[in-house]
Formats: sequence, structure tokens, C-alpha cells
Amino acid sequence: MFSSRERSLLLLAGLAALLMTLPVLLTSWGRPLRHLEWRLQDFIHARAAPLPAREEIVVLGIDDASLELRSAFDEDVNASRPLQLIKQGWPWSREVYAEAVRKLVEAGASVVMIDLMFTGPSNDHPEGDEALRKVIADHPGKVVLGANFTTIEGSNTSGLGASMLQKPWSGIVADTTPITNNIGFINYWPDDDQVVRWTRYHRSMQYEDANRPDLTHLDQMPSAAAATLALAGKTDAIPANDHLHWPRFSSPDAYRPLSLHEIFVPEMWTSNFHNGATFKDKIVFIGPAAAHMHDSHVTPVGEILGVQVHAQATGAALSRQLLHLLPWWTSVLLVFIASALAWTMVAFWRKPIETLLALIGGTLAAIVGCWWLFDQWNVVVDAVAPLAAFNLAGLLGLAYDFRLERKQRQQLRGYLQRYFSPDVVDLMLRDPEHFRTLQRGANRVITVLFSDLRGFTSMSETLTPEELVKQLNHYFNRMVQIIHGHSGGIDKFIGDAIMAVWGWVGSDTSEASIRQTAIHAVTTTLKMRDGLRDLNAEWQAEGKPALKIGIGIHQGPAIVGDLGSETQSGFTVIGDSVNTASRLEGTTKEYAVDNIISDTVCGQVRDRFVCRSADLVRVKGKTIPVPVFTVLHEIEHGPTPGLDTYEQAMSLYRAGSFTQALEGFRSAASEGLDDELTTVFIKRCEALAATPPDTWDGVFTMTKK
Repeated sequence: MFSSRERSLLLLAGLAALLMTLPVLLTSWGRPLRHLEWRLQDFIHARAAPLPAREEIVVLGIDDASLELRSAFDEDVNASRPLQLIKQGWPWSREVYAEAVRKLVEAGASVVMIDLMFTGPSNDHPEGDEALRKVIADHPGKVVLGANFTTIEGSNTSGLGASMLQKPWSGIVADTTPITNNIGFINYWPDDDQVVRWTRYHRSMQYEDANRPDLTHLDQMPSAAAATLALAGKTDAIPANDHLHWPRFSSPDAYRPLSLHEIFVPEMWTSNFHNGATFKDKIVFIGPAAAHMHDSHVTPVGEILGVQVHAQATGAALSRQLLHLLPWWTSVLLVFIASALAWTMVAFWRKPIETLLALIGGTLAAIVGCWWLFDQWNVVVDAVAPLAAFNLAGLLGLAYDFRLERKQRQQLRGYLQRYFSPDVVDLMLRDPEHFRTLQRGANRVITVLFSDLRGFTSMSETLTPEELVKQLNHYFNRMVQIIHGHSGGIDKFIGDAIMAVWGWVGSDTSEASIRQTAIHAVTTTLKMRDGLRDLNAEWQAEGKPALKIGIGIHQGPAIVGDLGSETQSGFTVIGDSVNTASRLEGTTKEYAVDNIISDTVCGQVRDRFVCRSADLVRVKGKTIPVPVFTVLHEIEHGPTPGLDTYEQAMSLYRAGSFTQALEGFRSAASEGLDDELTTVFIKRCEALAATPPDTWDGVFTMTKK
């Protein structure tokens, strides 16, 4: 299609165009690309090898079991003041947390972090404030309480909007500056899609000098994880800066909370916690875990509790498993490389299917590579933009080739459709050798449909030529759409008649395919009936006359070929089957129905459609009689009232029992089959019963087309 030089120019032009538009695309679609990037990174994060949970971290949850004291008997409650306070209802007295801290520290816990906010004095249990203050004072460097940044104005995913720090009440922990490690902020700032991926281990804060109000100092406010690690003597594991860090999460099942109240139940303290040995040298997080507290966050590995997020951040820092993002310029470089690779592949390979598979394979390989870097080296690659550029460049190149080829094919199709029906054109373009064989002549079993308008001649006398042509074209357009929509081809138009054919060009000549052509033809007949009904409704609303239609269908052998002179020819079918279909169309007038099918067609479609016997006829120009039928509707629409009685009467009629047949036809009419076809046979039976024929073979001979 292109010379080597032309394809090189195409490569350079496409690559240049992509690179020039890339900044615009990244500016306009930056947010959607970022969301896709997060989705891909979360997909990898959730399926990579999970970070093992740290054994030195334990979580105690204020869960539904604790709120309801499910594991405590009455004697346990009566013997334990913390359980008695819990039983009084939520919110608990702060003495409960004081007792929990005391019990855990005495059991050897390294640090206890309480993931709750105590921003003011208690109203219902003031004695609990003093108990909590005292236990913190008695165990210095063992307790961390939660603080919270509340946004004042503006916010962003990095948590740097103007905000105010809510500290624990000074009656519990002294408000000092610089801030001590007794408190840590418990905020997590989700991304735009409300997924928590990042954490800050510190946040810079300014505070005024108590002695010099004109001076301010910069302080590093630790997070709950950082404060806990500092008190546990793990300062080397804490990132020193206030940047965003992406911890590698463990499984969502890691750090599942144990029920807090169970530490106050003696039997469980002994059996479940081994007299406190479970907590020796452990970092213990206490936080909400009950469903109604709604303290959960969506993370890359799933939805987990807020207290688990603190444990995950602490565990990732202890394991030195913080993820590393590549510099921004690596994505730009990868975009250039990916674009150049895709365009080179399209420009010089020139194999569309293989190229498309290579694009898919390259995309999957890149994702696997990102997965490997994440799994082995904790490296996070921004891969969506390079992959988008890779596929965009490749698809643009393929689309250009396809568009050019498609344009050429459309030009050829437009030319051919001036002379051939769409199915013939499809065959010519898809399998030209097979079509050339058919052009030379071939025997095929075909299904032929003839349709003709009733009363068209008289109608034409009442309309102007312009109105007549407009209405007739409107009718033709609808009918041709229906025929083409059910795999039929238009052989020709004969005045107001249409000749449609099935099975004349396809290469499948099996019995199943031949049967399917009959089904298509009968389905088309019913759809043409519905289509004409809709057209008549439109025309009558406009004051135009309604039209009626007659359709004949037959299936049989015919000759297919390109017939005509050297100056004018056409691809068509000829043979006795065509003539029979034409004659059957004419019989619809005799029986006052809109369709007649031959027994051959009926045998092919009887299991799909309700077929009603019309007669045993000898059409004009034929000597052998043909059983003919009319199609009522699809079987799935249910039985037709009176049809069984009608068929029994038809058998009597053909046997020459005219009186019994007459009674049967009248019964069918009374049962609901009171139409013109039934009336035809009632009148025939009346005449034949009054004047019986000398000989009777049940055949009706047509004397006109």
C-alpha cells in the first residue's frame, strides 16, 4: 500500500503528532489518567505478595462484642470495675482506657496507642479523666493519644490545606510546645477516589515562642504510627521528612482486632492472652471496631478499620517496606519510547492482526513487569500514560491503514451496489473466486419469495405521479430493509412486485442451511405484514389509501448465474421453482390471504410457525397439484382457536365428504376462525353438496396467475 519512504514519513508524522498532542491530552485528561493509574497500582498491590504482619503489633478493638460484653458472665462483670463501666453504655468512662493501659503496660507492652479523641473533659464520668491522666503520668513514654487535623479552608489529597490541630484535653496530657511523642495525629488523607494509599509520618507545624510572640518555630508533628515507633525506640524506622509515603500494605486480614473487653475477663486473660504474655514487648493499638462506628477506610488491598491502617503504617515502617515512586520524567521518557515502538511496529510490520496481538501482548507484558518491580523491589511505575501512548500510537497507525483500505472498499461497494444486492456484493468482496464460479452458472436449492401489491392499478388512478412514486418508494424502502434484515437478497423489482431470494450465493449447501433459508423467508413474510400495517397507519393518517399485499414462497432447485447480453446483464436465478413461487403469489387472491407457501416450505418451518392448510391446487401452467398453506404466526404466540376443527374439515373436504366438511368449517368459524378463507370453503362445500361432482380428487385448478 505504501512505499518504504512513504511509511517512514507516516511513522514520523504520526509520532510527531502524538508527541505534540500529548501535553494537551495529559492536561485535559490528567485526572482520568491518574484514576486509571491508581486502579492499576491498586490491582498490582492487592495481588502482589502481601507484606507479612509484624508479630510485635497487636490490635485491640472496641467491637460489638466489647460493647455488648458477649464473652463476660455476670460474675465477671461484678468482679471487674472496667466491665461494670463498660456495661453502663457508650461512651465509656475514660477509666476503662486507663485500666486497659495499666493492665497492658504491667503485662510488658512496649507502647499503647489509643486511636480515640479526648478533646475535652468528660461530662458523665469526670473521675475517668483523672484516672487516664494518672496512668499516663505513672507510665511515661508508654502511651500515645490521638490528635486530629481539621480543615479550615481548602483541602487536597496531600492534607496540606489550611487546618487546625485538635489535641487531647490538657487535663489528660499537658499541652506543650514543641509537641511531645505522647500524641500523634490520626488523620489519613484519601485520594480523589476516596482510597487511602498514602501516609505522612510527620507534618510540619509552626508555633509561637511563649517568650517571644514575634517569633515562630517549625515543629514536626508525628503521626500515630511515628509517635508509637518513637516511644518504642524504633526511631530509625521512621522516615525523617514530612513527605507523603506509600506503605506496602499487608493482607486485609492482618492485624485483625481482638476484643478489648476480654482483657478484663480473668478466664480469657489467662487462656487467650496467656496472663498477658501476648502483649509483652508489643506495640498495642486500641481503636473503634464496631460496625456502627463507621471507622473504616478503603485501601489498595481492601476496606479495613482505621486502627488497622495505623497498624499497617507502623508495620510497613518497621519492615522498611515503603514503596518507591519513580521520578516524573521517567513516565515522559516511557511515553516517548512506547510511542516510537508502536509506530515503528505498525509502519514496518504491516500485519494488522499480528500487530494488534502484539499491542495486547506488549500491554500485558508491561503490566507483568510493573508487577515484578513492585513485588521484588517495592517500585511503583506510573504505567498508564506510557501504555496509553503505546496503544494509542499503535491503534492510530492501524486505524489509518484500515481507514484507507475501508475507503477503497466502500468506493468499490458503492459501485457494485448499483448493480447487485448487498448480499451479492458481500460475497464478491469476501470471496470473489466463489462469486465468479456462480456467475458462470450453478445449481442451487433456493427459497424464493414473490410479493405483489393488491389494487395498485386502481389506486394509481387516484394519485398524481409524484404521490404514487413517493408512496411506492416508501413501501419499497421498508420492505427491502426487512428482506435484507433477514439475510435475503433482492433479485429484481417487477413493477410493484418484489422478487427476493435466499440461498443463492452462500457456500453452505447443507440441509440445515437450506432449512434456515425457508425460516428466513417465512419470518420475512410476517415482518412484511407488520411493516405494511405500520405504513398503512401512517398513510391513512395522511389521507392516503392503504395497500394490501400478497406473498408466495417456494423452495426448490434453480440455476444461478449472470444472465443477459454483452451490454447489459444481471446476476439472477431461473427455473421452475421461481415460476412456482410466482404462481403461489397469485393464489393469495383466490383464498383471500396475504401469504401462500408450498408444502416444501411448510415441511421446513412447521415446527416454528403455525401453518394452515389453504388447498390442494394445480397452478396455471402446471399439471401436478401442490398442497399449499398460509402462515398465521409463530408457534410461541399460542394456538389458534378453531384451527384443529378447520383442518379436520379440510380432510373431509378433500375426501369428498362435503356435508360433513361444511359442518366442520362452520364449527371452525364459530370457534373463532371466521375469516375469508373459511368462508371460501363454506361456499365451496355448499355448492358441492348441492351438486356433487362425478369425480373428485380434491384438487382446485387455477385458471389465472
